[in-house]
Amino acid sequence: FITANEALFEVAALQAGERLLLHAATSGVGTAALQLAKYAGVNVIALARDDAKLEKIAVFQPELSINYQTVDWVKQLE
Repeated sequence: FITANEALFEVAALQAGERLLLHAATSGVGTAALQLAKYAGVNVIALARDDAKLEKIAVFQPELSINYQTVDWVKQLE
């Protein structure tokens, strides 16, 4: 959680109401970042390469979950 906290709030100065595009959202640091960001009121878009992994992080309620191997996420977010 320390790595995620440092990246999100110390380096990026992320604030409530902003949007976070989170690559590797199902990794260890990714799930920590997702939880911290949601707690801080950030809108999270979670990216991962596997639907089963995305299902596991659904409990953390990202605004949007995208499997980047089956969906063109750039087009989806335009």
